[in-house]
Amino acid sequence: MTTTRFRRGDSAFGDDVTSPYVPIGVTPKYPPPRRNIDPDQSKTWLVRVRPIALAHKWVFGASLVISFIGLVFQVQIPKVVGEAID
Repeated sequence: MTTTRFRRGDSAFGDDVTSPYVPIGVTPKYPPPRRNIDPDQSKTWLVRVRPIALAHKWVFGASLVISFIGLVFQVQIPKVVGEAID
């Protein structure tokens, strides 16, 4: 059994290692995240999360479009039911 020792920027948790409990000898199953939340508490939550949204902009945009389409269907259901009753 081989053990792998991670350097600070080469860990299973990506570049942002905020936990002092970094596993030693553990090979990560998944790659580190592309972006991390900015740890600066003086910024607003939206500014802090922006790097994650920009790293996954296609998924973020697609989820917004699909949510809007679902909202349109939810608004139309009472109208269709009302016409069916009348």
